[in-house]
Amino acid sequence: MVQDKVLTNNWHAVVLAEDLPPGKITTVQVLGQDVVVWRNNDQITAGEDRCPHRGTSFARGWVKDDNLHCPYHGFAFNTLGQCIHTPCQPDTPPSKLSRACFKTYQVHERYGMIWVCLGTPEKSVPNIPEWENPNYRRFKWNGPN
Repeated sequence: MVQDKVLTNNWHAVVLAEDLPPGKITTVQVLGQDVVVWRNNDQITAGEDRCPHRGTSFARGWVKDDNLHCPYHGFAFNTLGQCIHTPCQPDTPPSKLSRACFKTYQVHERYGMIWVCLGTPEKSVPNIPEWENPNYRRFKWNGPN
């Protein structure tokens, strides 16, 4: 991961908002860090793309009841990155002191894009006043194919 304070504490556009409907998971790389991004019905969440149980990527996981489920053993994590369900003990919620959690990042939706900050943002998402001006042409670029 890039260890530059300015870059780490800044916002990065990572995915088009229209490409992240409720229930979808996507993974991106930001400053060399693998990041998982998903949307439930109420909010967008971004976090470290590594299940704390066995280190598996969440890329092939699923979203159910607003929680992210790991594809390896099915552990469920809430939007704070805390484990809230383990399939091996379905009737016993994990302890609040459990270390089975992953780091989440600040996330914001603006200008039709999902923005992620890996650190502590020193400013808000960049202001683009031309975005609403009809005299300017907007286009979407999905990167190199």
